[in-house]
Amino acid sequence: MVKKNNKKHEKLKMLVAIVNRGEGEQIIEFGKKYDMSVQLVILGRGTANSELLNTIGLDETEKDVVVGFIKENLAEKMLETIQKVLDIELIGKGIVFTISMTSIIGPLAYDFLSANITEGK
Repeated sequence: MVKKNNKKHEKLKMLVAIVNRGEGEQIIEFGKKYDMSVQLVILGRGTANSELLNTIGLDETEKDVVVGFIKENLAEKMLETIQKVLDIELIGKGIVFTISMTSIIGPLAYDFLSANITEGK
């Protein structure tokens, strides 16, 4: 049986990171420190031609696409950590952004996305 916690509903953000293959696991580890829930790593591969890749400074076409949900008050701190550790601001290292989740319908959907559910009997 699943029991819902009676925690206050805090605003959530969806974090998306597109980084070089293998670096997605580091973002997952950072996510654990910042209570990021529903963490998913998708193996991506770019389809742009080499001329375009050279123009925008990307070498590798194989990427990790990381998606997770984080409480709004922790999002900025996690972005700062990712920036410092992965040097994400350098050309060709990737991109990380958040999207505000403003329309989550239903308390169970919110509880799932925010890891606000505990196992119980």
